Amino acid sequence: MLAFYNSESDRFEAAAVDGSVSRSAESARSFVDLDPSRFSWDSADFSRLSKGIRYEILGECLQDEPVPLSSNSRSCSMST
Repeated sequence: MLAFYNSESDRFEAAAVDGSVSRSAESARSFVDLDPSRFSWDSADFSRLSKGIRYEILGECLQDEPVPLSSNSRSCSMST
């Protein structure tokens, strides 16, 4: 799903560079593919996309087995 977001980010950036769209969250919302099976968009994603922010998965946050939230002492979040 993050790869899809990043591909839409690349596509939006290219359109913004050539002047096809403005760099606004509203333009991003109407530009991207909103198929919920590919990515679950929210307003913060549109704002980030309009600013050219991409997502990545931090390897140190991946775990081999699920760990209950209450026992996870490390805080990992999606990196932008």
